[in-house]
Amino acid sequence: MAMPEMEARLQGCPVYTVVNRNKEFLLVSDEQSKDKQLGLFFFSQEDAQHLLGQVKEKDPGLAKSASIMQVSLDKVYRFAMVPREKELQGVMFRFFPDQKEVKNALDLFQERGLGASSMVGVPVFQAEGLTIKAEDKRYVPLFFSKEDLDRALDSSLKGAGQEVKVAARKQLAKEEKELKRMEKLYKKKSISQEDLKEQQERTERIRSYAKDPSKPKVDVGSFEQVLTDMQRDDDEYSLWRQVIFVPAGASYFGNPAEEKTT
Repeated sequence: MAMPEMEARLQGCPVYTVVNRNKEFLLVSDEQSKDKQLGLFFFSQEDAQHLLGQVKEKDPGLAKSASIMQVSLDKVYRFAMVPREKELQGVMFRFFPDQKEVKNALDLFQERGLGASSMVGVPVFQAEGLTIKAEDKRYVPLFFSKEDLDRALDSSLKGAGQEVKVAARKQLAKEEKELKRMEKLYKKKSISQEDLKEQQERTERIRSYAKDPSKPKVDVGSFEQVLTDMQRDDDEYSLWRQVIFVPAGASYFGNPAEEKTT
């Protein structure tokens, strides 16, 4: 997926980082590799505030100039992808998820008997069959907040009845069409067996949901992995092109994240 399209999907999703008076984010040393420096971005403003307190404690000289800046994910993505000046080429980015959402993800794992005790990456939540219509197109929303997803489900299912069932059947038709396409690609050895299996499982989940759309299944995945898969995808008909991200605290489309400091 091209960079402008990737940026469009990330626009309006805020993260927080610690910056100096010049609005340059502060770098910390990677504990595993002293040659690398990390730019830390938090999905929780409180966590960023905690880091700011640590910075001020270790370096009183920064106490008056350091602050928290909110920045949209599309700008973080662009900075990460565009070639940088030599002194910044070794900088890596690390995202820190909201711990409340990590707990929500682990609770979902526990409900399915997976017994996971940790979550790798920033959790994003998706409900089978839930789509958003914008500009005459339908998109699959991935939520950074489980509570926002629950509210979206309540809103879409309340009084929807037959409309929900029709949407579920349409989604199933799309998944079955995608499965047939991937089966042909697999025969040509253009995709891996793992990719085909993933689509088979997804289609089966949608099929189960279509039978009873009043009880959609909620999935949780890693934002970083989704971002990687979207970035690698160059098929204009791929389901990845239907994905949009919904920032925490937003209702469906969310509010654009503006750069601001606190």
